[in-house]
Amino acid sequence: MKIERDQIDSVEPFGMLDGKPVSLTRLKGGLNLATTQDKNGNDQVLGAASHQAILCYSVEQRYPNFQPAMMKSEGLKLIADSHSHFLSDDLRKNGHDIYSVQNGNEIGFYLTKQNIKISEINSSIENNYLSVNVSSVPKECVNAISCAISEKALSSGLKGVRVK
Repeated sequence: MKIERDQIDSVEPFGMLDGKPVSLTRLKGGLNLATTQDKNGNDQVLGAASHQAILCYSVEQRYPNFQPAMMKSEGLKLIADSHSHFLSDDLRKNGHDIYSVQNGNEIGFYLTKQNIKISEINSSIENNYLSVNVSSVPKECVNAISCAISEKALSSGLKGVRVK
């Protein structure tokens, strides 16, 4: 993949992998890349995602030795979880994934295809319930998103889900 300098929005520290720095490269189109240099000094992409917490999650899954840096732009530690197991085999084979990203009481659910966000559902924890703002989701993914929201509410110890 050839990325031109004018496509890059910013580059900042992202963590360490086997003693080498890993950078977060944000592209102007919204894609985030985790990059490091190989032994020859060439840039190597470790992962790509539409959200930096999802990127961190995927790099941690692929590279167990990865040590993420504290993301100074985020006030709280972001928690990313994969819920892709609720998608059909066909959707997963076509590159679809579902992630939740929690920042304090705010939880975003992201439906991605080939690591590009195609849908987002915002929710928040209110009075021990997960309050979900309804938005458009491709009809073939509605059941999987519903299951992901329920799984997140249960794993967070909440009483239930409320739809706004």
